[in-house]
Amino acid sequence: MILKKYNLIFCIQWAKKLINQYIEKIEENNIVSKTDTEGIITYVSDEFCNVFEFSRDELIGKNHNLVRHPDVSKSVYEELWNTILNKKTFKGTVKNLTKSGKTIYLNTIVFPLLDNEDKIVEFVAVRYDITDSIIANKKLEARDKQFASLNSSLEEKVKNQTKQLLELNKHLERRIEEEVIKSQNREKIMYQQSKLASMGEMIGNIAHQWRQPLNNLN
Repeated sequence: MILKKYNLIFCIQWAKKLINQYIEKIEENNIVSKTDTEGIITYVSDEFCNVFEFSRDELIGKNHNLVRHPDVSKSVYEELWNTILNKKTFKGTVKNLTKSGKTIYLNTIVFPLLDNEDKIVEFVAVRYDITDSIIANKKLEARDKQFASLNSSLEEKVKNQTKQLLELNKHLERRIEEEVIKSQNREKIMYQQSKLASMGEMIGNIAHQWRQPLNNLN
């Protein structure tokens, strides 16, 4: 009986040790904070202090307004509080601000801890820094927009040049038609002139042939 009790105590201590190790490793490598039911910070991990550039003393007893980014809508925080007050877990990407004014993006998970009576005791927030990924995605989006704008500009230029070429082609066709008509008119005039010259020559020959007999008669 004593042996069983000893084994039970040993198992409980071993389990607590494991849990403490898990918690320690999680807090060492993640951005963790805890608050009371009023949202006042009661604990922050070393990584939280490193990322946000605050000392632990600057954070304990304050609320998370210290790290809120002014660009984030109040509705985001209202959704967060409504979720965790209803004893559910909030998940989302939140834009935050460090002490030096640097913008960072964190994948954020906030959940309540409950006592035996199912009442909220405190809130725990675990965050993961994804700033580099967000910035890289924004650069890609900006580049895509530039390419789309450039493509649209090129399409517009091609469209305008095609229009200009079509207009130039129509103009050339009109010029060719006009030149052909002018050429045909010149040919007609030359033909008429040639015809008149031939008739003049023929009349001259006839006049010459009639002139000699007339001279003889005279």
